[in-house]
Amino acid sequence: MSHVHTPLMKNPAAICLACLLGGGVIGWAAVSWQARRGVGEPATAPGPRPGGLTSTAPLPPWGKQDFLKALERTAAASRASGPTTGPLDALLAKWTDDELRAALDETLHDPETVLSPALALAVFREYFRRDLDRALAWFQDRTALHQQVFATHMAEDWPEERGVELLGLYQANRSAFRNADLEPLLQKGIFGISSRGPAAVAALIGTFREEDLAQKLLEGPLRFAPGFDFPALLGSSALAGRQPDSLKAAILTAWHAQVGEAAYQWMLDTQGAYAIATMPQVPYSNMEGSSTFWLTGKLESLPPADLAAFLDAMTPEWAASPYRIRAISENASPTLRREIFTRGLQGLYTGEANDSLQVLEAAVSDPAGRLNLLEALERLPLPAGSTLEARPLEQDEQEAFRNTLSTWGADETRADAILRRFTDAP
Repeated sequence: MSHVHTPLMKNPAAICLACLLGGGVIGWAAVSWQARRGVGEPATAPGPRPGGLTSTAPLPPWGKQDFLKALERTAAASRASGPTTGPLDALLAKWTDDELRAALDETLHDPETVLSPALALAVFREYFRRDLDRALAWFQDRTALHQQVFATHMAEDWPEERGVELLGLYQANRSAFRNADLEPLLQKGIFGISSRGPAAVAALIGTFREEDLAQKLLEGPLRFAPGFDFPALLGSSALAGRQPDSLKAAILTAWHAQVGEAAYQWMLDTQGAYAIATMPQVPYSNMEGSSTFWLTGKLESLPPADLAAFLDAMTPEWAASPYRIRAISENASPTLRREIFTRGLQGLYTGEANDSLQVLEAAVSDPAGRLNLLEALERLPLPAGSTLEARPLEQDEQEAFRNTLSTWGADETRADAILRRFTDAP
């Protein structure tokens, strides 16, 4: 048997160590499987692998479908783990361009490239980072099966400013990206095409909607070219009349990240305070940061009718997820804080007692103040169309509620009175 030596064999111990440190033993892609068994010969058990591992079972020849099934089995795990950096990357960074190219060419003959592609992908990523155009030319000359392997994380390494080219590559060769994570691909496509103006972005969004890809845009933050005309995009036919709409909210969030004041004012001027409630990514994009305090200040300055519209619109969301009121109430005036808590603690009437009490305990340091707030809490009618329903507390929930009240200093009589407020039928 002959062995084919490539740059991957320059330092086998270092490669093996790097792969072990990276999270698993990766097959030796540097040794040609074809050369080890001879072209046309039946597949047999290979000799001992580095480290003394041996296999005694005969290996039947693999066909195209075998490789496709193996690729699909490993694709999900590869996407979940994502590209990693470590000792292997440091080693590959020292290789010449010719050595990387020779190693890539050799991986095409080894089944491990499909079965366990991490090593081949690491080589390709280094080659790709050095010269995108050269790596892309090599990629486009590969078989469909190998393109599916090497496209797995291509979008993550693709420069954002060339997002239009990435999108074009995907549209021209979708089968190559069947196992790839489309989120960064579509997001970089949006960023790239945003330099062409809102009409181009609107057309692309329309295409994404038609192909059921728009949801992928919501899996991470969107970015647009500096100075992008957000009002024109939001007023386009691709987005107009879609309120509430998750994609519209994601665009508003991107605008808010660029110039928060303009995005907020646009919502207020065009759709009123209620729009703020239907765009949850904007007020909650940074729950513990300055944007929440900024929004609280804006709410303080709203006319009473607009503020009431916002608070009423937020009641179902706050009741279902009481933790949301903590950050937004932290910097509020006593009057606004009371209004926020009145709505956020409606979860006590809809079966969210445990979360509501935890938020109350974290936000109000004085136990006596917590008890006073519970005694004064007003039950509000649920807005029309709300999916929330009043639900009496189960027996175990009532006992947990009672124990909490006791730890806050309520005697048995006072605890009973408070508990009845949230267990009696409306």
